[in-house]
Amino acid sequence: MAEGVIHVHHLHPLSEVGEAHLLDPVEDLRPVCANCHVVLHLRKEVFKIEDVREFLQQRTSS
Repeated sequence: MAEGVIHVHHLHPLSEVGEAHLLDPVEDLRPVCANCHVVLHLRKEVFKIEDVREFLQQRTSS
């Protein structure tokens, strides 16, 4: 049912870049799973993808 479902994360939040920003999908967007997308937005200052990757690596090495 959910096969092929992916979220797309904006590296620079739309609220910061404004409407005049021309979106470049290669430079501005990253595909992420739904769980990681939620984690990226757990705080007001959005985590970087690298931060979440480190969180996951720390959990798997413990």
